Amino acid sequence: MKKYIIIGCLILSFLLKVKKKEKEIKINFYAIFMLNGDIIETLRVVRIGGVQIGKGVRLGSEVTFGGINLFNHIGCDFRAEEQDGILIITGIFNQ
Repeated sequence: MKKYIIIGCLILSFLLKVKKKEKEIKINFYAIFMLNGDIIETLRVVRIGGVQIGKGVRLGSEVTFGGINLFNHIGCDFRAEEQDGILIITGIFNQ
């Protein structure tokens, strides 16, 4: 009986990981942010590393967002998922 419970838990764990990967998207920097000189402005509600900011927030070149300096990733693609209208960035594909 224990063997079947363990197998069931493993299958459930696998299915949850697969479902999560289905929600992940690859999205370009310019679909999330607008670059205006030395200012990056959010085009939507974004969360990075547990820190959330709203649409229209402006970040200077020395500001980190969720521990990330976005100026180091201008033009890159991001791995993200959307939950309740919030884009949650989970990774960065550097060029």
